[in-house]
Amino acid sequence: MEAVSPLVPPLFDDAILEAEPGTEDAEGDGDANFDLLDMDGMEEEEDDSTFPVQLSRPPSASDAAQPADSNLYEVCKRAAAKLGIQWPAAPDAEGAERDLYDGKRLPPAQPPSKQLLPAVPICMKEMSRYWSSPFKSKLPTKGCSKLEIHGMGELGLAEPPAVEPSVAYHLHPNRRSLSTSSGISLPGKTDRLTASTYQRMYKYAAQSVCSLNAMTLLSAYQAEILEEMGRQLDSGSPNPALWDEICVVNDLVLRSSRGAVQGCGRVMGLAVSGERALWLSLSGLSDAQKAEVMDATYDPTKGLFGPALEKMRETSTLRKQEGSPPTPTSEGLLEKGKAFSTIKVYLAAISACHVGFGDRPAGQHPLVCRFMKGARRKLPVSRPLVPLWDLSVVLEALSHHPFEPLEAVGMKFVSLKVVLLLALTTAKRFAPGISKVCLRPNPVFVPKVVESTYRCRTVELSAFHPPPFSSAEEQRLNTLCPGQAFVPPEAIPLDCRGHISGL
Repeated sequence: MEAVSPLVPPLFDDAILEAEPGTEDAEGDGDANFDLLDMDGMEEEEDDSTFPVQLSRPPSASDAAQPADSNLYEVCKRAAAKLGIQWPAAPDAEGAERDLYDGKRLPPAQPPSKQLLPAVPICMKEMSRYWSSPFKSKLPTKGCSKLEIHGMGELGLAEPPAVEPSVAYHLHPNRRSLSTSSGISLPGKTDRLTASTYQRMYKYAAQSVCSLNAMTLLSAYQAEILEEMGRQLDSGSPNPALWDEICVVNDLVLRSSRGAVQGCGRVMGLAVSGERALWLSLSGLSDAQKAEVMDATYDPTKGLFGPALEKMRETSTLRKQEGSPPTPTSEGLLEKGKAFSTIKVYLAAISACHVGFGDRPAGQHPLVCRFMKGARRKLPVSRPLVPLWDLSVVLEALSHHPFEPLEAVGMKFVSLKVVLLLALTTAKRFAPGISKVCLRPNPVFVPKVVESTYRCRTVELSAFHPPPFSSAEEQRLNTLCPGQAFVPPEAIPLDCRGHISGL
């Protein structure tokens, strides 16, 4: 029985989370009364109360003033005419056929046609600015750093929320690896890619909210000073400084709206890349090829994949014409960093089971030969000239700082030095005399396949030189004697005897 981690409290009942294998089908029809993809009941109804047909109060203090038309479409129509933007014509209902129930005199009883707003060219340009590289684009959103909000972390505008450890522990299929790892992530590569896409979409949407927050603040302030300007005009004493303030606020509103549009455009581009990734998970493309297709230019008039579809068709056609060589597995081995000899073993196994191409085996296919030649160049066999570990270098380091002098060395370095020297001096000796000590590995512990870097098969240790010393080299060799680290009990200070006796 698997033990429950004491660091993570239980959250759900095991009967709810752990189902017997085979009790659910591939479509997850465990609950016949609920459809996760049924979005009909989640659509919001349209609310027209945001844009009133007429004003609730006059624009100035004068009751005799004629109120301006506040209809959204009429105001936008005047704005489009002022900016030189073509106003789209509403669908014409005059050509519709009249039936018997419409009568002769009254207008036809048909619902009014819906008026559409024109597309502002610069707005559409900023929206699609990052669609040429929707997945890998790292260009910063203009002005987003100046629109950050106080308390963004508490408001959920800094980072997307992290999963609770208790939820991850109960839902993750490999709980042990999750409890020992420092980070919490989904088990599958496709799931992790989808989660990272959602997190980036969340961040760009938060940037748009920050831009809209600044626009809301400036627009409300603009409404206040416009009302004050109206009162000054009624009194006949307008303030030029107030008019300059209105113009500045209007420019800041426009610049803040650019960041909101760019953030929404990035969210749309990442949504397209995420859906591409879901479809590409059904293909046999490598991760590098999937990333290239996900980052292809997005054109809403050419479908989900757009220009990348032509490239995928060319690759598929080329493979059909030349025969499909077993390169996808080899490309995956290259991405994993496998050695060239390992790839050769895989190729030999595939050639033994493959029917071949014509009169040639799979290993002699031209594409396979070119691939193996490139793999040899990319993964050259390198043999280091210097061994990875040399005992003589280690002993040389033990005779200097931070292991010497012993009077000024901490207990940590003294312990490390003593343990290593005791292990060396208690080894089996093969050479007679006191001139040196030869250490040879036990054949039982030698691996069958010895690496090329393992060259120190016999280690020779020089003899220790007790005082008096005739040279500095003899004094250095004496520092490698493990007995130097042991002192008589009477030489140990009283305040340190308790600590040493407990070791």
